[in-house]
Amino acid sequence: MKEYKWFGGKMTIDGDSIFIKEGLLKENCTFSDIVSLKWIEPEIAQSGKIEISTQKWSNPPHSILFSKKNRDLFVELYDLIAEKTGVSRPLHEEKQAKAQKHAERIKQMDEAGTAYCPKCKSTSLSADKKGFGIGKAVVGAALTGGVGLMAGNIGAKKVRITCLKCGHQFWAGKG
Repeated sequence: MKEYKWFGGKMTIDGDSIFIKEGLLKENCTFSDIVSLKWIEPEIAQSGKIEISTQKWSNPPHSILFSKKNRDLFVELYDLIAEKTGVSRPLHEEKQAKAQKHAERIKQMDEAGTAYCPKCKSTSLSADKKGFGIGKAVVGAALTGGVGLMAGNIGAKKVRITCLKCGHQFWAGKG
């Protein structure tokens, strides 16, 4: 027996039986009663949704709402229903195609020597060369005298890269 809970509802799967309790609604069916299954991916400000239509339940389809943080649990539920019913799951195909396209893009950028953000892979970057650090020079001079002024040059030739898409900052030559 497996239970899936969401805000205001619960689905229990026991063998081939499915039991849903949501508020005052209590319905049950079997996997063979399911005629369609739909997945809607959760977005930042929107819940994800699994819609289940059966021969037994009333129309419209029963909707299971879930948040982005619970996504993996509901992917598991969707996969289980898809496997038991034979309903194909486009989510995997879309995800695989997107991952393959992403990997191909990175490979092309590496082969072409194109610089990109290590976090989001964007090529929209800005570079700033770090100059003389007055703060380091003052601290160095206070600790060691006039020779400490040279401390202001530490790291002066480093180039800091900023991604214009996600804001991630990193040093040139390091990912």
